[in-house]
Amino acid sequence: MLSTFSQMPDGSEIEDPRKWVEQLHTNMETLAFSAGLPETSLKRTDRFQSIKVQSRLQDIHAIIERISPWFDYSKERSWLWFRSTPIPAFDNKSASEVLREFGSQGLIAINDYIGMKEAGGFE
Repeated sequence: MLSTFSQMPDGSEIEDPRKWVEQLHTNMETLAFSAGLPETSLKRTDRFQSIKVQSRLQDIHAIIERISPWFDYSKERSWLWFRSTPIPAFDNKSASEVLREFGSQGLIAINDYIGMKEAGGFE
């Protein structure tokens, strides 16, 4: 399971890009590119607390958690699938590319694709 949250002084939790980098054995540049976010938005706490950044990281986190059973619950393999596996249903674009290119509509499409795959489609 991906544990990427940090506790804030007010008791709330936020997605922390530094934990993503540590747990997924990646770097900020790759994380930012894969998420479709500027690298600078992930390097400073005041920037990665923004709603846009938090929403995008939460969306990706949810995708990784949802597909992790496909990869024996390996967060690294799930991350690799998200960022680089070509998906024929999306003209061989990866989930990351679809999300970057189409934003919230891409997120819906990715989740629909995952749902179809979970139901036995796209084998």
